[in-house]
Parts: sequence; structure tokens; C-alpha cells
Amino acid sequence: MNSLTLTRTAAVVITVGIGIASFVLSFTALADLAARAGIPESLAWLWPLIVDGTILQATMAVVALAGLEGQRRNRRYFWIVLSTSAAVSVVANGWHAVLPDSAPVSPWLAAAIAVVAPVSLLASTHGLSLLTRVSASRPRAIADPPLRAPLVDAAPGLLDEAEMPTPPPVDPALLPWADVADVIVARGGDADADTVAAVLHLCFERDLSPKTIGRQLGVEQRVVHDIVAVGDELLRSGDVSVERVAV
Repeated sequence: MNSLTLTRTAAVVITVGIGIASFVLSFTALADLAARAGIPESLAWLWPLIVDGTILQATMAVVALAGLEGQRRNRRYFWIVLSTSAAVSVVANGWHAVLPDSAPVSPWLAAAIAVVAPVSLLASTHGLSLLTRVSASRPRAIADPPLRAPLVDAAPGLLDEAEMPTPPPVDPALLPWADVADVIVARGGDADADTVAAVLHLCFERDLSPKTIGRQLGVEQRVVHDIVAVGDELLRSGDVSVERVAV
């Protein structure tokens, strides 16, 4: 075992230990604060579970969405939930430390503690709906086949025709939209040229709705709307032209 592997293993063990210790201490403080705010002692332990559970869900969602394209808006939502719930936990722990022993909390603090449960329920439920929609989308590798053949790392004439690699099939329906897609990508956006061409083809030639296109290609509906709007503007302005084909 080299030093790097040893360090990583030790870091995992230390992180798990710190996480367990932090959870226990935070749980104790938040449960006591909830009891002082008027929540029955038999139920006060639920309040820290709500706060820390929201933090855990948002953290897992941020990690799960980190490698997926077209999920910038969803990641932003979970980052907001994570930051807000972590701030609630930190402030509540600090407030518990400065309160006199066994002293009741102010009505305003009791009200703030009471609203955490329904707000967390709303945030976690909406987060679950977002994650469900993401899991139902198809991978981009299936939705967007490459339109360009890979370069051959050999000089011409060194390979027989039988040994030459076969280029991937090119979807002829997308070729008329290639120039429009290049213009849209040059203006900036969240999708590559192949995805933009596929969106334009499905919208203007297949007459599919943005919701259906997004579901079929695994792209956010907002991104589809933006691509269609810019494409329609370009076509109306006459800056680009498309010889539409029936496929």
C-alpha cells in the first residue's frame, strides 16, 4: 500500500468518524432546542432528523447530478437547499449554545423552528420529483449518435480497404440543420452542435413539443425552448437557410 492509498484510506476513516461525532452532538443540541421551543420531548428528536436529513438528501443529489449534462438548474436547486439547511443547522447549534440552561426560547425563535418541518418537506418532495425525472431520461450516448467519423491514426495506403475502420452512420435528417446548429452554439448555450441539430430537426420537421424532445434526447425542457427560439429567430431573419427534408 503506497502513501497515497494509505492517506486516502485514513481520510475516509477520519471523515466517517467526524461525521458520526458531529451528527451526535448536533442531534443532541437540536433536539434540546426543539423541546424548549414547545415540541413535546417525545417528538423533539424528529426535528434534528428533518434538518440533517435534508442536508443529506441535497448532498447526495449534488454528487449524483455532477456528471450529467443539462442538469445545471437542478444542481443549482440542490445547492440552494444544501446551503439553506446547513445554515439552519449551524445557526440553531450556535443559538443553543448561548441560551441559558433550561430557559424557554423566544416566540419568534419557536416560530422559526416550527416552520422548518413543512419547508423541509416541500423542498425534499420537490427534490425527489426532480431526481425522478432525471432518472427517466435516456443517456446522451444513445440519444445523440456521433455525426463525424473518427480520424484514422495511420497514413493513407498503409491499411487495406478491408482493414479500414467503418465510420459511424450519419443521420441524414440532421445534416440540413448543421449550419444553424453551428451558429447557435457559437452564440453560447448548454448543448453541443449535434444536440442542437437534433432538437431543430425534431421541432421543425417532426413537429414534436419541447417536452417530448427533451424527454427523447435527455435534455432539459428549458434548453430545448432556448434552442427552438434562437433557431426560429435565425430562420425568420434569413441569416441561415435550411433545405428541409422529409425523413
